[in-house]
Amino acid sequence: MKILLKVNLAFSVLFGLMACSSQKDVQSKSDEYDLINYLIEQDDNYKVSQDFLSWEENSYSTYHDFNPSELEEVDFLAINKELDLDTLLTSDELDQLKSKIASVKPKKLKKSGVVASSKLVNNKMDVIYPASIMGVAYPLIIHVNGGETFGFILSVFSEKGTYYSIYKKEVSGDWEIIHKAMISIQ
Repeated sequence: MKILLKVNLAFSVLFGLMACSSQKDVQSKSDEYDLINYLIEQDDNYKVSQDFLSWEENSYSTYHDFNPSELEEVDFLAINKELDLDTLLTSDELDQLKSKIASVKPKKLKKSGVVASSKLVNNKMDVIYPASIMGVAYPLIIHVNGGETFGFILSVFSEKGTYYSIYKKEVSGDWEIIHKAMISIQ
C-alpha cells in the first residue's frame, strides 16, 4: 500500500511539472500570437494566410538584417529608421535575438492561436472579395530586463507591399510600432 502511495505521489509530481512546463511554453508563444492578432484586428478587410512567410527568403537571416540603423533603406516614409538595436538592447538581449534569428520557426499559424479563426485562410483562393490577404513571418519576441517586450515581424499586405516592423508592447497590452519600413512593393 505504501509503495502505491509513493508511485501515485511520483506521478502527481511528474504531471504537475509537465503542466507547469507546458504553461510556460503557452505563455512564451502567447506574445507571438498576441502580436499577430493585433495586426489582424487592425483592418476588418484583411484575412491572414495560414502559411508563415520565411524570414530568410525575405533577406532577414542575420542580426545585421534586423538592425534598422545598419540597413540602407530607400523608404522615405519609414518610421524611426535610425533606431539602433545595439543601444536599445543589452548584450545578453542581443544574444537572445541572434539566437531567435537562427532558430527554426514554425511553418503554419495554429488555428487555435488566432483569435478570429474566420480570418485565417489556407490559400488565396479562400478569400472572397473585398477581403485581402495578409501574410506574416513568425514574430521574434524579446523580453528585456526592464520588463519591456519587443516584437519583430514581417508583414505582407496584398496590393500594399512587404514591411519590416518592430513593435513594443505597452502596459495596456496593445503594441506600439517603433520602427516600420517597406522592403518591397507588391
